[in-house]
Amino acid sequence: MNWRKLLLIVAYILALGGCTKMYFPKPLPNQGETVMELPQFLKGKFLKKQEKADAGAMEFLEIKRFSDQHCKIYTYYAFSKDSIDQLIKGLNTDSSSAELKGNTLIYTISDSVEKTVFELNGDLFYTPKDTVCEIDLSSASFLDDFPDGEAKKLLLKKMGEVYYLNVLEKKVGDSGKDYWFVVKFDFLHSELSITNTSIKDSIINKRLDYYNKIARIEKIGSSQYLCSAGDEQFLKLFEEPGLFETVVWERVANEQKSGLFNVLRLAVLGVLVVGLVFLGLRVVGKRRRRTKN
Repeated sequence: MNWRKLLLIVAYILALGGCTKMYFPKPLPNQGETVMELPQFLKGKFLKKQEKADAGAMEFLEIKRFSDQHCKIYTYYAFSKDSIDQLIKGLNTDSSSAELKGNTLIYTISDSVEKTVFELNGDLFYTPKDTVCEIDLSSASFLDDFPDGEAKKLLLKKMGEVYYLNVLEKKVGDSGKDYWFVVKFDFLHSELSITNTSIKDSIINKRLDYYNKIARIEKIGSSQYLCSAGDEQFLKLFEEPGLFETVVWERVANEQKSGLFNVLRLAVLGVLVVGLVFLGLRVVGKRRRRTKN
């Protein structure tokens, strides 16, 4: 049992996307441009916006760029001391126990002992980074099952300023065929919105008649659906409230920190310049007084 599972026990961490998914026979949108470079906004650190106001439990997304075609995406979490105390309280049951020693959470269940080492930064405890996925456009591969998973085929498409990452999953549902799963990336101002075709609607079976008015959708497995959609229907599905889950991430502005540093540096430089000018004026004034005398 790893640290993520420990946190799931007390419901601090909610998994991104559900286990019920919608697939497509081909990469979409049809009219989208196939691109071979990652969007510039896919880099840096982001804070899950829905949790921004909750200093007790914050989820972060970090995108490490190796090149314009290759990146890895990680998640990690930050907790206040009060949240850690609540976590420990939730883990202490008749069959398990937990304690915090320094910055190490020790969790014991039966004869198994798990240790999670948090990184302390100020008043917050940070979990180790967990790799979500790896995107490599140069080899058209996508990896989300670490450490020994098999790479999947991918295709990145762009329509307007919105990017659609199409990932080919093999032997989907009862059909045993390969179909495409889609992740939508949209960036506006400092916010990154990610929507994938994991289905949020828990009663989609009862609402299939409604969704079929948008595009033809059929059930192909216990938790898989296949959608045959053109571009217009495809885009409407992403706009349909409650069908897919959108997670919004706000950039943790390293650039802004650099900007602040630059402002401070300029302010210090300005003070030095003013000081030098003032000193120069004093020297000139003294020389003039000496000349008069």
